[in-house]
Amino acid sequence: MITDREIKNSAKLSLQGHWKVCAAVAAVTLYTVPLIAFSAENLTYLFRGWDTLIYGIQSLLAFFLSAAFSLGTARLFIEVIFRRDAEFETFFSAFENILKATVLSFLMTLFVTLWSLLFVIPGIIAFYRYRMAFYIMAESPGISPMGALKISKKMTEGKKWHLFVFDLSFIGWFILSALTGGLAGLYVMPYYNASLTGLYRELKIEYIDRRACGSAGSQL
Repeated sequence: MITDREIKNSAKLSLQGHWKVCAAVAAVTLYTVPLIAFSAENLTYLFRGWDTLIYGIQSLLAFFLSAAFSLGTARLFIEVIFRRDAEFETFFSAFENILKATVLSFLMTLFVTLWSLLFVIPGIIAFYRYRMAFYIMAESPGISPMGALKISKKMTEGKKWHLFVFDLSFIGWFILSALTGGLAGLYVMPYYNASLTGLYRELKIEYIDRRACGSAGSQL
């Protein structure tokens, strides 16, 4: 596998000519859910006594949108990294599979939460175990949510610490994004997502190679 530095440098090169589209997608993902929360807060002042219903609708809408955004982001950056192309429509095409994306997001949240009940560390391990599930579904829309989770589990075998350290290397960028109210995120999120997609590509290559070696070994 190539180094993380090489993955990040390659991500920057892949983003050349596509920054505007990727920054626009980052804006959608960063600000839509907070905007919904802000709107729900205002509605509770207008419709007093309906707080539970309003917040319930807000939570469901935010969950559905977050799932679709995760799948859409995976689709977009697969195009950027694999094919050096980026179309805004690619991001929104994820809404065609919003139900499967929502089920996948629900299962990921459920499994991570259940493992977290044991202790924090098992929860973190579970999070990285299923880290590549949305990318897998993005490349194979016909796959079931459980199928995507199972492949992600196999793909990340022995790689979860690497994924954790990889995310940790962006912590300064994430703090900067938070301090600027998400404005820096218009640069940070495309850079991070492109880099993570590059890492996914490397994990996918290794996974395919392992399966090929296993199949060859079983035939000997």
